Amino acid sequence: VVLQYGANVSDHRRLPEKRYRRMFSLALKNLQPLVRSQKVGCLVVGPVDRGYGWKRRMPSRPVVGDVVRVQKELAARYGCAFWSGRAAMGGKGGARRWRKARPPLIWPDLTHLTPKGAYLIGQLLARSLLTSFDHYARKTPRPRCR
Repeated sequence: VVLQYGANVSDHRRLPEKRYRRMFSLALKNLQPLVRSQKVGCLVVGPVDRGYGWKRRMPSRPVVGDVVRVQKELAARYGCAFWSGRAAMGGKGGARRWRKARPPLIWPDLTHLTPKGAYLIGQLLARSLLTSFDHYARKTPRPRCR
C-alpha cells in the first residue's frame, strides 16, 4: 500500500499538527492488521517541495518540512517505510530549482510537477525501491527448493 499526502496541508501558514497527527495516524492505524500479518507492505511517500508561486523570497513553504517530519515519524511508528519527495528534489528550495531547470520540472505555481517532473520523481522513487529490494535480497537467505 502506498500513501501520499501533504500537498494540500502545505497551504497553511503553520501545520495544525495535533489534528494532522491524529488524522494521519488513523490512516496508518487502519492498515495495521494487514501490515502486522505481513499481508501487505506499507510505504508513505512524503510530499514534494513546494514554493510560493508569487514573488516571495522564501525558498520553500515552511509547512512542507513539518509535514515530512511528522509523516516520517508516524510511518516508522506504524511499521511503514518512508520516502521523501522533497529530499528527492534536493531538499528545501527544490521547487525553485526544479522551476529553473530546462525544461522546467514544476509549473509556475511551484506546487504541481510538469509531466517531465512527474516522470523524474517516478524514476527516483522506482530506483529507491529497487535499490532497497536489492539490499533486502542480499541480506535475506533464499529458501531452497527440493
